[in-house]
Amino acid sequence: MIDDPFADLVAVPRGSKDIPNVSHVVYSRRWQYLGGVLGMLGLSSATALFASQPPRWAKPMLGSLLAAGVTATSLGVGNIWRLAVERHTLRLPRWLSTLNGFKIAHLSDLHLGPNYSQRVLRQALNAIKAWQPEIILLTGDFVNRPSDVGTLERMLTGIQAPLGVYACLGNHDYWDDPQLIARTLKKVGVEVLINQHRVVQWREQAIVIAGVADPWQADADLAQALHNAPTAPVVLLAHGPDFADIAAKQHVALQLSGHAHAGHINAPWLGPLVVPRWGEKYPHGQFRIDQCGLYVSRGLAGLPIRFGATPEVGLLTLIAA
Repeated sequence: MIDDPFADLVAVPRGSKDIPNVSHVVYSRRWQYLGGVLGMLGLSSATALFASQPPRWAKPMLGSLLAAGVTATSLGVGNIWRLAVERHTLRLPRWLSTLNGFKIAHLSDLHLGPNYSQRVLRQALNAIKAWQPEIILLTGDFVNRPSDVGTLERMLTGIQAPLGVYACLGNHDYWDDPQLIARTLKKVGVEVLINQHRVVQWREQAIVIAGVADPWQADADLAQALHNAPTAPVVLLAHGPDFADIAAKQHVALQLSGHAHAGHINAPWLGPLVVPRWGEKYPHGQFRIDQCGLYVSRGLAGLPIRFGATPEVGLLTLIAA
């Protein structure tokens, strides 16, 4: 009998297992207020133009709003082709000074399928190869749809790092075909961790690499993932960043996540336009929850628009705080 670690994986319907019939996403109130103001200005300008004697400000106002909208949309569409190489040194309270300089390449939310997703992944893999990290970690949402699994296999064939390549699954993977996606990743040498851990050695020190099932659409179980793990720094892969509130209570040194894509549209003060469940508190960037570090990637692809939320590959160097 062949041992199949993914035999129990089944696709789940799109929705929320936590709260029935709840919306998948949360919209920013700040963006809603801004949209209301701009909508009122546009409506008042358009209405004034049809008056018998339209005021002088009506036409310039409407023209400015339209120009701003066209410019923002053009920039947003153009940004899906641009990759940001994010190089960060993360200072972690639960890291060991003897492990200072440990290099992680982090990719998330590949959503492979469209041409732009393949282009930015190709750029990201080139950046990783040049940087030569100790390990490569992937945090879920691998394809745009199940028929794109062939693209996933083709593009990740040959991916490698001295200490291996590890992944967790995301909500889209569970919505699509988690068995097929996990088996494809295994085929190209990526080890998928579903409430499991592995121990790697660097400088004769142990590091625990753990991964949980998607906390939104599956049953993330950190206790099970860390069962019988040695006393060593833990790097956790969890697709939903808000899971860090749980990880912080289990002595995790660093959680890596994606999921929210920084809202796809992100602006100073306004923040992300929209975020999904389990990505509301920590939509992107660096955080510290108690003694647990958290890094949330903006991801590589997804919706074909990005404004202030360019695709990214994370090149992370870990040191003790």
